[in-house]
Amino acid sequence: ACLGQWDSCDPKASKCCPNYACEWKYPWCRYKLF
Repeated sequence: ACLGQWDSCDPKASKCCPNYACEWKYPWCRYKLF
């Protein structure tokens, strides 16, 4: 399963869902607006 909005993640090994990205500032996945 992939990680969705606000799910905690590791920037070095992001497991976020498609169209989501692991933030560096805060260790969670956020929707990419681009």
